Amino acid sequence: MNQGGSKRLSNQQALKIHRSFDHGGNSNYIAPTQPSIHNQSQEYDQNSDNGVNPLLKQVLQRSLDSHGNPKLILYSYRWIVLLCYSLASIAVGMMAGTCTTIASLLTKVYGLSEFESNLTNFVYYIMYVPANFLAIAVLNKWGLKPAITIGTLFVLLGGWIRMFLTFTGNFTPYFMGAIVAAIGQPFLMNIPSKIASTWFGDKERAIATAVGSMAVPIGTVISFVLPQTCLSQNDADNPEIGKQHFSLYIMIQTFVVTLFCIPALTFIREEPPSPPSVVANDTNHSMGFGEGLKQLVSNRNYILLFICYNFIYGIQASMGAIYSNLASKYEYDLSSNSLSCLLFLVGGILNSFFLGILLYILEPCP
Repeated sequence: MNQGGSKRLSNQQALKIHRSFDHGGNSNYIAPTQPSIHNQSQEYDQNSDNGVNPLLKQVLQRSLDSHGNPKLILYSYRWIVLLCYSLASIAVGMMAGTCTTIASLLTKVYGLSEFESNLTNFVYYIMYVPANFLAIAVLNKWGLKPAITIGTLFVLLGGWIRMFLTFTGNFTPYFMGAIVAAIGQPFLMNIPSKIASTWFGDKERAIATAVGSMAVPIGTVISFVLPQTCLSQNDADNPEIGKQHFSLYIMIQTFVVTLFCIPALTFIREEPPSPPSVVANDTNHSMGFGEGLKQLVSNRNYILLFICYNFIYGIQASMGAIYSNLASKYEYDLSSNSLSCLLFLVGGILNSFFLGILLYILEPCP
């Protein structure tokens, strides 16, 4: 305590306020009042210079607005984080959609049953359920970066395991690799809202979530187009040539997936130096899984949304998994399968982008 009754600012308090601005002292976003930090700032008497370094005093003045509230900053690095995550999610979409348009062709090239060829797509939905609980636990306990890293490594490992079908000549390595990659899927697909709330401001969260959620469908679109460069309907008449072409397709896809996953392993950061919004600064996450689940089950609006979403997504996922074998009975070839699946997904991507803009423009309901 200084003479005159003014309190000195502790090093811990100074560091906390110092982190609320960038190296240039600039801020491009100001949030509403946060009483906790505001009360701390009131302990500092700006009229007293006793024992206060001039540079520290300047730091404190630049980290608060004219009303004494902390400045919440939007760092430009948030776009790099979103881009790296989106590239990894595109890789997930490519892996999941590998055989969507060519499942019927694989039944003839590798001698698979219709059930086995459909399983190449269903495995990603089957493995999502148990792996999802593991992904939630990792995200809650260790945070954003470890969850993305684990998911990306599973996707990479699964992709390279599939490459062994080039040497074995049978389809077993593909199934093994698909199972491993599918385990990593929920680690990445559960992340968009977390990235949006951690790195983006209040007005940007809807768009950031929409962009992150669109990445997987974009990867699936790529997987609809890429087989056209390596495979053709004529491969069904010559299985040996068909196996070579499919191996080439898997090789190209794996290299692209690897290229897309590397940035997520390298450049993703856990959080910005200071929170971009009041929501991101709220560290009260003491609610456990059981308590949270109980509240969700008792929420009528959530239950209604859950039912509607699962009906819509379930139909879309099921149709996508069996579409190739179903369409082949109506003499659809590889090109027709790709085009019809492409139109289906492009419509969803455009609508997702439109709804993201709509949420950005419209004010939330009270």
